[in-house]
Amino acid sequence: DLDLCETTTHVDHHALAFGDGAVYSGNDGGVYRRPLDSHSVGGWVNLNGTLHALQYYAAGVGTGASGDVIWGGTHDNGISVLKPGADHMGAAHCCEGSDLIVDPSNPDRVAVAHVDCPVTVTTTGGVSFGGRSAWRCRGPGEEFPIWTVPLQADPFHPNRHWVVAGRFVWTTREGWDTRCPKRTNCDWSRVHDVGHDRIVSALDISRGVIYAGWCGPVTCEPDPMFASGRSAPPRGRRS
Repeated sequence: DLDLCETTTHVDHHALAFGDGAVYSGNDGGVYRRPLDSHSVGGWVNLNGTLHALQYYAAGVGTGASGDVIWGGTHDNGISVLKPGADHMGAAHCCEGSDLIVDPSNPDRVAVAHVDCPVTVTTTGGVSFGGRSAWRCRGPGEEFPIWTVPLQADPFHPNRHWVVAGRFVWTTREGWDTRCPKRTNCDWSRVHDVGHDRIVSALDISRGVIYAGWCGPVTCEPDPMFASGRSAPPRGRRS
């Protein structure tokens, strides 16, 4: 919201440039400028009005009574929602979402691979009621080592059969009713292990068959020990 954040800038800076008596910052929020002779807190000018600088990890569409509703997960700039006929996108959730599932016929139901929880679910279109948060953590108990967590739904059963992965591949057949209050009382099942110091970086599922692309060491950055591969976990019972 530019009205709330008009004097500050995003904290993750990647580039600085100087010219015409100003300093320019390129960061995860876009581009900002402030005078070089200003040394007080704030004073940044937001230059993103026409830049379209959001970086999207994923997008999904659900069709409601008024038409298509488009959801997106961005790098470090929240979860966006664009409703039919709207002039501007809404910010339905904070932070970062690396993958998402949208109910094809009910766009109020969205599951996001969120930085705070591998499966974060809303059934109210991200709208809170009566002080109750619109979003609930529904993911398995694994500690996911990087923030870009792959989350997918089987296109033949998009509201029921989901998979999510870190080192382990997890699956549930409960869809929007998924619950995981305790590791001993959780409908997510661990079906595959890609190995120590590895991470699933790409994931897909179709007709119950899961494909997991992995890399390692965990951050998947250039390293003498770097490795990658693809696994197809056991299918189990028919979807």
